[in-house]
Amino acid sequence: MMCGGIVTSDDQDTSKLAKYLELIAARVLKPLESPAVQESCCTTLMLVFAAVDALGGLIHPEEDAGNADRSREFLRRFMGVEYARRFKELWKLRNALVHNAVNVECYLSSTELQGWAHLKRIGGTGLIYVNTGFASRDLLDGFRRLTAWFATDAAAAARAAGRLEWADDTQKPVGQEPQPTQAAPFHYLYVPGRGGRDKRRKHSRRGGLGHWDVLGDQAK
Repeated sequence: MMCGGIVTSDDQDTSKLAKYLELIAARVLKPLESPAVQESCCTTLMLVFAAVDALGGLIHPEEDAGNADRSREFLRRFMGVEYARRFKELWKLRNALVHNAVNVECYLSSTELQGWAHLKRIGGTGLIYVNTGFASRDLLDGFRRLTAWFATDAAAAARAAGRLEWADDTQKPVGQEPQPTQAAPFHYLYVPGRGGRDKRRKHSRRGGLGHWDVLGDQAK
C-alpha cells in the first residue's frame, strides 16, 4: 500500500508514519523558513536538534537507543559526513542550549557570508563555527532523503511506523472557548480651564482643571 509517498503493508502503519512526518514538516521545517526564526541562532538550532533526535529514533537499528545515538545516526546517514565527523562538538552544543540556554561551545552565525566556514574550526580556541542557516537547510535536505527512502523501502517504513503510537485526545472541553479580557469602559468628563480658557487635552492621568479626564465606571 502507498499513502503520502510511503509504502508499507499495513494501512494503519502507513497513515501513522505519514502523519508523523507531516507534523515534523509543519511544526519544525515550516517554522525554520521564517525570517523571524532564522534571526535567532539558538531558536533555529533548538528546532534542528529536536528534529534530528526525533527522526533518528525512526531509523536507528535499536529501538531503545538513547538521544545521542539517535541523533548521530540521522546526522551520519542523512545530513552528511561532516556532520557525523563533528558530532561530538554538535552534541555538546545541543546540550548547552537545551540544559543551560547558553552557548559556550561553538561560534554561531546565521549570515550567508560565512557559509564557507560551516562546521570548520576557526580561530585559536579550537571551537567550530556553525552556520545556522546552513544547518536548517541541510536538515530539510536530510528530511527529503529520509522520506524518499521510506517511499522505496517498505521494511524500513514499517519498522519506523511500529515505533509510533496514536495518541488519543482525551481532553474534554471545559465551558466556552477562552475570550480576551475586554478593556474597562470609560467616559470623558470635561472641566473648563482656569481664566475662562479651554485647555482641551485628550486625556490625563492626573485630575485637575483644564484636562480631559478618563473616568472609569466607578466615577459615574
